[in-house]
Amino acid sequence: MSAETRPSMRDTAREIFQHALREASIPKAFARHVSCERGILRVCEDLYDLNSYSRVFVVSIGKAGHTLVEALEAQVGSRLEGIVASSVDPASQVHGFRYFRGGHPTPNADSVRAAEAILKSLNAQTASSLVIFMLSGGGSSIAEKPIDDEISLDDLIATYRALVLSGAPIAEINAIRKHLSAAKERRLAPAA
Repeated sequence: MSAETRPSMRDTAREIFQHALREASIPKAFARHVSCERGILRVCEDLYDLNSYSRVFVVSIGKAGHTLVEALEAQVGSRLEGIVASSVDPASQVHGFRYFRGGHPTPNADSVRAAEAILKSLNAQTASSLVIFMLSGGGSSIAEKPIDDEISLDDLIATYRALVLSGAPIAEINAIRKHLSAAKERRLAPAA
């Protein structure tokens, strides 16, 4: 092969990068790590007998919230219900799910409605329910409820905006956010 017909290092690097992106898709990750056969849900090494639960409730939060639900439904089927809180409007919605379009990078009114709906739904679950949480980037503002009713949405937005523009690392920003939120820092799991 002559030097003129050999792929350049840039072309090879681009091809490797594009291959990695295709393989890193949510549907492919679910196909590798999630399956459901005869009502037994496998998530990596964990097994759940879906037939032993009265209800399978899914909470999917983040920019990829809808894609996560679609990928789970592709493996499990249509026996799921739940809530999707995302900053993106999907082309179509998955049957059995309520959708909220929360704000990102700052919360909006739908962010608060999403968090309230999630907390209310989790509180309604029983010991015979299976709750599945799926989280992706942006969730900290997409589903948000102030921890105190005296904190207004406008106050929360101003605080988020100041934090985002501060230049602080995301871990430090989230350390502050969790103290302002009724939907963060281990508050969702106890509700379930």
